[in-house]
Amino acid sequence: MSIVQGWRVELLFRTGDAEGAFNEIDRLLAEGDRLPWASGWCAQQVARFGRGSVVAARRAVRFWEGYLRQHADDPAAELQRLFCLYRLHRGGVAETDWKSFKDAVERADQRDAESALLWDRVGHWAQDDKRWPEAAGAYRKAFDVDPDLYGYCLGTALTRLGHYEESLPMLLAQAETHQPDALSWFQVAIAREGVGDTAGCIAAYARALELDPEYDLAWFNLGGIHFNAGDIPAARATWTEALRRFPEHPRAAEAREILSRLHDPDGSGG
Repeated sequence: MSIVQGWRVELLFRTGDAEGAFNEIDRLLAEGDRLPWASGWCAQQVARFGRGSVVAARRAVRFWEGYLRQHADDPAAELQRLFCLYRLHRGGVAETDWKSFKDAVERADQRDAESALLWDRVGHWAQDDKRWPEAAGAYRKAFDVDPDLYGYCLGTALTRLGHYEESLPMLLAQAETHQPDALSWFQVAIAREGVGDTAGCIAAYARALELDPEYDLAWFNLGGIHFNAGDIPAARATWTEALRRFPEHPRAAEAREILSRLHDPDGSGG
């Protein structure tokens, strides 16, 4: 019967009944002395399914706390607990604060792929709170382990801090090789504008729109770059298309107001 209970844990997780699965786990663990396999089996299942929902993550945190009281020397269990805490944060549950989470990640840091992923989570949590210096510091720790995987996040944070010369090579590597999508080219455009490369900025926005023609902010930003560069016909054409596509965008009113002041039907800029 205990083996059947063990398989029920996995079945309940797979069918989305996290509460039922954890209730079954509690019953198994209550017989821990008689079932030496139960603790390891349950830990395996919680590691696989414990972050599937806020409900699961809340129960998983309690599970890992109890597990660590008996297996304090298991670093993998602490990593799992931290991932569950982050899942709760993303779900809007204030189980802990950013500082406590960051300190726990620092203590658990093994300088490996799992630790790098946790530092990335520390960075995103700081970013959620608009704490860009702290976000950049956390992303850098992840970047030091795997530059290809975490260059985008670090580069974006550095751009938000105005460190364009440092961020541009990271973002360019992402856009050209590791993450060649519209988001990456959009960030390249911002960094190139920051270093004064207007032509490169325009080319990067154009590439972003080639990859994603519905990237609304890229349309409005590109119009602004053309306008600031004095290319009034290009600004008019870009903003006109942006307004056609996204008439209710937050930047639409600003674009309309500027267009209304551009009386240059022949494109001479006068």
